[in-house]
Amino acid sequence: MKTRVYIADTSALRDDAVFGRCLARVSGERLNKINRCAKHDDKIRSLAVGLLLEKALDDVGISEREIRIGSGGKPYLTNSAIFFNLSHSGERVMCAVSDMEVGCDVQKIGEVNFKIADRFFSPSERRLLNSIEDKNEKIKMFYRLWTLKESYIKAVGTGLKTPLGSFSVTTRENLNGYHFKEYYISDGYAYAVCGKSPYFDERADLVELL
Repeated sequence: MKTRVYIADTSALRDDAVFGRCLARVSGERLNKINRCAKHDDKIRSLAVGLLLEKALDDVGISEREIRIGSGGKPYLTNSAIFFNLSHSGERVMCAVSDMEVGCDVQKIGEVNFKIADRFFSPSERRLLNSIEDKNEKIKMFYRLWTLKESYIKAVGTGLKTPLGSFSVTTRENLNGYHFKEYYISDGYAYAVCGKSPYFDERADLVELL
């Protein structure tokens, strides 16, 4: 199957009545996660990512109640050959679903301290970034590289046990058998997916959570 990509805007959940109605729809496990969030913005994102995951899994005939957490902290589905991954940033949530290992990442584009690249980017990534003179384009490239790298470590399931500077995503084609796809919605966010499968949705549009 193609890796399916879902993206949603969380802003509608800022309405207390809407938030309450949607809260009543989620599983007990998701409700516990939401209640553990200290900040209301984090509660909104947790609720939104739960609703998005519910929609994504429903499309392949699976319930969120089948989710378990692996020893490395990565969620997985019991008795299923389906893999999924989640991400959120600002007012966006993202979900990728595939029949092979998959990771996704979304980042809200904002000001950047480029010294971060010295610590977390590979030499070839830093060269690419430093070759860009226009500040806005350089910021966009920073977030493109960051989301690609995050999607990779989430796909392989090692998290930050794999140092971000130990690999390069400058070619964005194939890295240790993993493939990449970026999505452009022109909404001030960067989106990337990485997976064992080379087949991805050609485009990703915002879906309705409500």
